[in-house]
Amino acid sequence: MKFLNINYVVLICYLIKFPFYGQEASIVRKKDSLKIYHLLSEAKKLSRRNLDSAEYDARQALHFAEMSGSPKFKADALRILSIVLGEKGGKEDQYCALTYNEDAYALYKQLQDTTGIVASLNNSSILYRHLNQYPESIEAITTAISYITSTTNIKNYNNVLGKSYGVLGNIYRNINLKDSAIANFERAKVCFQKTGSVYQYHVALNTGIVYSRDDDFKKAREYYLYAYNGYVSRGDSVYIASSACDLGKVYIQLDSLEVSRKFYSQAIEISRKKSLHRRLVRGLIGKGEITYREGEYNKALAYVDTTIPILDTFNFVELKYYAYELKGRLLRELGDTKQAIIYTEKATRIDDSLRKAKNQPAITASLLKINDQEQNKKLKVFENVIYHKTKWIWILTLTILLILFLLFRFYKKSKMQLANLIGSISDLKNSLIKSNKKQEHVSRKLVSTSANNALKSDLLLQIDGLLTQVKTKIVKKNDPLKVKIEETQSNIKYQASVDKIWEDFFAHFREVHPNFLETLNKRHKLTPNDLKICAYIKMNLTPKEIASLMNVTPNSIRITIHRLKKKMKLPKDTSVFDFIKTLEIDN
Repeated sequence: MKFLNINYVVLICYLIKFPFYGQEASIVRKKDSLKIYHLLSEAKKLSRRNLDSAEYDARQALHFAEMSGSPKFKADALRILSIVLGEKGGKEDQYCALTYNEDAYALYKQLQDTTGIVASLNNSSILYRHLNQYPESIEAITTAISYITSTTNIKNYNNVLGKSYGVLGNIYRNINLKDSAIANFERAKVCFQKTGSVYQYHVALNTGIVYSRDDDFKKAREYYLYAYNGYVSRGDSVYIASSACDLGKVYIQLDSLEVSRKFYSQAIEISRKKSLHRRLVRGLIGKGEITYREGEYNKALAYVDTTIPILDTFNFVELKYYAYELKGRLLRELGDTKQAIIYTEKATRIDDSLRKAKNQPAITASLLKINDQEQNKKLKVFENVIYHKTKWIWILTLTILLILFLLFRFYKKSKMQLANLIGSISDLKNSLIKSNKKQEHVSRKLVSTSANNALKSDLLLQIDGLLTQVKTKIVKKNDPLKVKIEETQSNIKYQASVDKIWEDFFAHFREVHPNFLETLNKRHKLTPNDLKICAYIKMNLTPKEIASLMNVTPNSIRITIHRLKKKMKLPKDTSVFDFIKTLEIDN
């Protein structure tokens, strides 16, 4: 028992010692947890020696926790060790960190320690993100958010929830889902504003990065200024330097070079005092870009050359790309083409390696798959709630269906009655059509008869003329042939005159179509021969039939009809036959 008490004392000493011995390890954990913060240390950036010290402390704490038999101490030690290994960055360290973190998560679940569960899930999400396993990263952080929102038994509720939203927003930012990233950063910002936490400025800074990547520099400037002013009010020099670098970059894009120079100069000054190497490199590259745009190539090259030894020492890969790319441009402007090509190729290789690491299409597809699964789960829950709490909807639905059935039956009955009525109307219509056809047939026959009579009258008149010529050639006064001819001529004159026959024809036509010929003549000034042809067309006679009745050739009729079309001024696509047949004259 005494031995056990000693172990507890040693363990507590290590856990107390850890924040002091490994102050920067705690800072790295914060940086790693949200990935949207550049460095949280107000003193200096962690070096590899500091991380090794932090790992040693964590392993010693784990050793004494296992000896004490306390699951809580062991879970905490495992989680801290996982954070330190994750920050070391090697792939093997990352997988070891995942294993330790999973053990910590299992212990927290046994203890029903919600705060520990959420912390380990956040760490899992970060570790998976380091390994570019974004689906697993999203699943871990969304599970953490579910734990947080389903309970109130969490210390610093708003800060914990805000950090989880920040982690999720950062994942979406990494895979270029702008709207989802901004939405989660805004949720995180609201949570942090409730507690007045400095993290609200970190989230604003990250939101500005999203807008900057989308080339919305004015919106990015708005969020950067919010973060910068917040850091200034708190006197947080480390993050003043970070936000100043971001503002310098965005003001370059807005062509405000003097404002940009001011922010970069401030960042460089702070970084040199605090040994903030990454921010120092960013500031120098930024001032190099400004002087490049102003045409001072040698001065710009001096800024870039200052960054090269720092980059060789600390291996900031993305910053190395920007430095090499800018130096390549400067050397090209200064005429050193050979060296320019070398640095441009170096920048290209770094860019290619960064692009390959992202593996964007596979990540996005997996992400969408997980989102679909989450949506399906939510839909099932919603359907269960509807089924259990709204049974009256089924009754209402059945009632509506019954009413619809009755309406359908009434509709079918009405439809049958309407069909019968339509059938009766159709029968009446067919009877009327038959009657009209019969009338048309009678009229056509009568017109044909009248036309034949007119033709016969013309022939008789011609015969009368021939007989007169023959009679003049007979010399004998009482010649029997001459007497016979005179008798025949008397009979011809007695029968009827041509004009009287045509008058009878037109009289009949006017009975069938009153005012038709008079109106047609009044509109178009037609000759009697034209009126005859129009009358025949109105009685549905063909050109051949009209030619036969008028004792002329069909070609003569066609010529006359073409002349009629010009007189009537009909359009090219309208025939005289269609026009006259469809023409209706009011009585």
